Amino acid sequence: MDSTGCAQLSKLGAHQGLAGAWTQPIGSQTGADFGYRRHTDEYIYIKSDPSAYENNHIDEEYQAALRRFEKIGDTMRIYYGVDGLREHIDSSNLGIHTRDQGGAYVSFDARR
Repeated sequence: MDSTGCAQLSKLGAHQGLAGAWTQPIGSQTGADFGYRRHTDEYIYIKSDPSAYENNHIDEEYQAALRRFEKIGDTMRIYYGVDGLREHIDSSNLGIHTRDQGGAYVSFDARR
């Protein structure tokens, strides 16, 4: 509380993070990608009374992809691939959650 009797509200945070990515060609028409990110956060809503609301969390994210293309003559190509994502959070207030996502695609490109 300040001299007027009002609580001091502030958004204080301590953040730390780590990220990395890796790309690997596999021949001339295929590539693989991998990424990782980790983040920690401490959030205190009322600076003078951290017990009023405090949230600590760690989140991690993994990404991977495999992509390829095939040439069809001189002017056409077919692109295709798969990718995936995993997100994970461990939070003192939100609990522990994990979400997985994935996808696949095919694309045709013709040029004159």
